Amino acid sequence: CLLADDTELIKQVRKKASTTKDSVELIKVLSSLGWELGFEDLKEGLQITEEALRLALKYKDKPMEAKIYDAIGTFYHDMGDAEKAVEFHKKGIQLYLQLPKSEIGLGNAYLNIARVFVSTGDYVTALEYDLAALKLYKAVSYNSGMPKLYNNIGLVYMLNENYDSSI
Repeated sequence: CLLADDTELIKQVRKKASTTKDSVELIKVLSSLGWELGFEDLKEGLQITEEALRLALKYKDKPMEAKIYDAIGTFYHDMGDAEKAVEFHKKGIQLYLQLPKSEIGLGNAYLNIARVFVSTGDYVTALEYDLAALKLYKAVSYNSGMPKLYNNIGLVYMLNENYDSSI
């Protein structure tokens, strides 16, 4: 259930989407709107995010394409479709690898795909992606991403019954 503040934010973003003429801005607005709506209705959030992807592809906005592919992967993971989630996360990762100064986005995509592998019980692959994200975050001193990442790494070690490393 969305909080009143969330509902107001969605109204504001919907209004902005309906009045924005700048295609680059519209891609960002639709992507944000889809993400926020996804907390209430995954299918509606996915649908709007896919519209943002169509525009990003049309206008060849590679950074937004990467971000949106990763977001769509998260939608599919939340909907229980791990195979499609991995497919979309990998599309985002491939794009991020081609972009300059994309360490944080790439790290986030690694973190997101790792969550999918955790949910399927593939802890080895999950840890590989988490450690790759850690390397990127450290390289750019992305300290605000570290707590979640360290928590996820500890969780993977624990699930793999490697308790000494999970601490």
